Amino acid sequence: MTLMLASNNMKNRLVIFIFLIISVLPIRADLVVQSTKITTKDGLPSSSVLYMMQDSNGFIWMGTLNGLTRYDGISFTTYHPHKGKGVSIADRRIYDINEDCHNYLWISTKSDLFSCFNLRTGQFVKIAGLDNNHYGRYFHAKDGSVWLWRGNYGVCRISYNKDNLTSVMYKKNNGRLPSNNSTFIGQGCDGVIWLGTDKGLARVTPNGLSTIVNSTDNFSNMANFGSVSYFATVSGKVFFYSYGFKQSVALPFMPGERLTGQFVVGSDWYLMTTRGVFRFDFITRQAVPDKQFFGRNIADGQTQTDNKGNAWIYNHTGNLWLVDRLTGKMQMFNVIPPKRMEYIDFERYHIVQDRNGYFWISTYGNGLFVYNPFTKQIQHYVAGTDNNTPLGSDFLQYVMEDRSGDIWVSQEFLGVSRITVLDQNNLRLFLTSPSAFDRSNTIRMISTSINGDVWVASRLGGLFVYDKQMHLKSKNVNERANIYAMKEDANGVKWIGTRGDGLQIGNDRYTNSTSDPTSISNNNIFCIMRDNKNRMWIGTYGGGLALAEKHGDKYIFRRFFSSDTNTSEQNVRVLMQDNNGMFWMGTSYGIYVFNPDRLIRNPKAYYCYNIANNSLSSDEIRCITQDHSGRIWIGNSGTDSAVVAVR
Repeated sequence: MTLMLASNNMKNRLVIFIFLIISVLPIRADLVVQSTKITTKDGLPSSSVLYMMQDSNGFIWMGTLNGLTRYDGISFTTYHPHKGKGVSIADRRIYDINEDCHNYLWISTKSDLFSCFNLRTGQFVKIAGLDNNHYGRYFHAKDGSVWLWRGNYGVCRISYNKDNLTSVMYKKNNGRLPSNNSTFIGQGCDGVIWLGTDKGLARVTPNGLSTIVNSTDNFSNMANFGSVSYFATVSGKVFFYSYGFKQSVALPFMPGERLTGQFVVGSDWYLMTTRGVFRFDFITRQAVPDKQFFGRNIADGQTQTDNKGNAWIYNHTGNLWLVDRLTGKMQMFNVIPPKRMEYIDFERYHIVQDRNGYFWISTYGNGLFVYNPFTKQIQHYVAGTDNNTPLGSDFLQYVMEDRSGDIWVSQEFLGVSRITVLDQNNLRLFLTSPSAFDRSNTIRMISTSINGDVWVASRLGGLFVYDKQMHLKSKNVNERANIYAMKEDANGVKWIGTRGDGLQIGNDRYTNSTSDPTSISNNNIFCIMRDNKNRMWIGTYGGGLALAEKHGDKYIFRRFFSSDTNTSEQNVRVLMQDNNGMFWMGTSYGIYVFNPDRLIRNPKAYYCYNIANNSLSSDEIRCITQDHSGRIWIGNSGTDSAVVAVR
């Protein structure tokens, strides 16, 4: 038998690890997190990070007030403007970073100058036509082109031809825009680009041809329903394009009322104004005031979308409303108390929904919130003197999730916190009182029975049985001895191994007798296993391995690895049968691997791996398991890490 090892630091050595962490806390579904704080002491060029993203190569990019910086998990590479040869970043104050489908980063700066960085070459790229134009907004079209706009500089379209970038300007003076003051860029289902301005709307076909369809109205935003594109103006007019540009309705705005935000739910388009909410029906193309959706009237509603397309609404009240993009269900949160809102100039929220469905909400002034949509529970993290808090400030500027599931939070003047979730969607419970400082809450054994019950034994002699939903069914805090193992046989009879009090099978107890070689070999039972032939094997600490054999209505025990010549191999902590039927036995003398049928015929038919034959870095084996790929994972007392492949 050959073990193929994948080790980080050693050759031809079985270097093993497994982390077994059992949290014993009150039943609830809170997150348990740990954080790593990254500051200027670690190489961050500025303590104020305004934007973060992870590129296609896995690097974390941060936009700071002192340059663009790339983090590889160990060190930073920072880019500043410089004079001389070569292209550099336009400004050191970074507001926004996006990666397009061609592996270019587009960096927006405070001076409304865009920079473009080629991730493949690691260099900034010069784009003709962008020298004297100030753009601060970015739109990535379906065909891979990039559109830049902001203010009175019109719109710039950037296309790719191999590694060459070409630009086309859309402005009033070349007849491609009704006004240079752009208000939005959107794309229809047919691939057409729509350019909204304060004095009209332009339609750009995929070949770049621009047609002005309106030259009078101040357009605010657009939405698509089916194959039709709809457009709303600041004054409340709604237009649509279907075989021509047509006006649908005019919302009954009061004098001075204007549009402030919008979101779509199913066939309804919700338009937020300075006075309230209107619902526009895409099917009937009619609009009515709507005070029912939120259960109240919401004035001055601002909207943004998270990374999954859910809508979030806020209006300087400290309230946030979540609108689920799929179901349309609404949930309200009060994230900033009214008193605190008095000294916050404007609300700044960033929201990301992580891979497990949790929402992470960063606020400017009241820390970080985590909302579990499945249990409707919300957790709140604020800065404080507690070293366990992931935050150093309540004034947060951005939040993102990386590919590993870690959450990155930037804090004003205090750098970045990288938050790792240690458990999520898990129950945690105390076995006894939360304030107990004895071993009554220290877990020694967890096992499951055939009916799904969970058996938990503490190191103070307690035995607790929970059902599948982790509701307590029974408990006994005064067992005769600590329970170290539990397994059911083929007939459903429970076998319970103890430390010092032998083995209990059903109502019968078996202990060691020095005068009886068929008795259990030691009273310290550390593990019990039922093999694929329904035989029951018992691992003892001090008496080796035992096979239980039925003799009448009782059991006798055949002993293995019980020779007095090697007492360390008698200390059996763990047994595991792999997918090939081989046994893996962890002892104080390393790992023993054997075919159980051959061992029964010949007690010397085994393989041994330990320090003595240069196969292990530690002989004290604590746990063994096999993953879905067939790899064996083994835990010992310390040392390095490896995966074991069996041949």
